[in-house]
This record gives sequence, C-alpha cells and structure tokens, in this order.
Amino acid sequence: DAYSYITVLDSKGNKLWQKKTGGWYTDIRIDLEDIDGNGTFEIIGATASHRVNDKTRGKIFIFDALTGEQKKSFFISGASFSRPYACKGKNDTVHIFVGDSSGRLWRFDKNLKYKLKTVKQGSPIAVLNNATGGIGVNWPLKKSGWPSLVVITLSELIAYDWEMETKIFQYTFESPVSII
Repeated sequence: DAYSYITVLDSKGNKLWQKKTGGWYTDIRIDLEDIDGNGTFEIIGATASHRVNDKTRGKIFIFDALTGEQKKSFFISGASFSRPYACKGKNDTVHIFVGDSSGRLWRFDKNLKYKLKTVKQGSPIAVLNNATGGIGVNWPLKKSGWPSLVVITLSELIAYDWEMETKIFQYTFESPVSII
C-alpha cells in the first residue's frame, strides 16, 4: 500500500511488531540508538510526506525496538524530515539531528525537546553523518569518528560544530546535488 510503516522481524523473519507511521505517499527513515541507557535500542523514525496538503508532514517517532511501544513523538506542519542521525555526546547525552524540507536543521534531545537552526531558507537539508554507515552504525560524539555535523542542501555541503553554533566548513556546488 502507499503508507509508511516500521516493521521489526526476529532472526527467523517472523514479524514481531509493525507500526503505521505515515499516511499515503509518505516514507520513513530510521536510525537506532540506546536513547534511555537501558542496554536496548530505540528506533528513531522521521517521516517525509510527498503530498503538499498534509497537515502533519514531518513526524519524529521514538519506539522501543523490542516491544514497539511508542515512547515519544513530535509533529511539524509544512515540512518533511530527512533521515535522523542519533548519537550520544558528553556524559551520554543523546542528540538526534535531522534536516527538513524548509532548510532547517533540528537537534532533539531524548525527550524530543529541540534546538532549531535555519541553514538555507526554502532548500531541503539532510544530515549526512550516517549516510555511509547505514542503519545503526553511528560514530558517537565522545569517540573518534565524525569531527563535526555534516549537512547538505541542494547546492551546499556544510559542516557545523555539534552545538550547531559554528560553521566549520562550507562548499557551494555549481549544479544541484541529487542525494537528498
């Protein structure tokens, strides 16, 4: 069908649980992180809607990966979210970074309280930190790995510090990039 779901299977391919996360013409992108520190993963999902008149186009969900219990959610109208990047910072502080289709960069904590930064008005933005690592392969802030938060718009590659305060690097493309 045309809806978006998160489905978790066991090691034999049996469905453990499934949650509908979006209406028709939506998709969901996920990342995994132990957000609550209990030793098991949570699934962080961010939806994008491909319909202009969707009242809640961008949604962030946090599900318990084992049970499917929805722990938190956050909704915005007028924009869709890109793939989330969840990681732990100093003192195991959780950060969830996500871009949106309006050019804003979001940093959420484990309770989905956020800090917002407009990077390029009207241009979709995506966080690239987990794009090459795949689902669940992250480089925590407290260990060696990604030295900065790397984002891309349709015409720029930008690196910020983890607080999204300082622009470390910026490269402008002459032609649009099609990886968002």
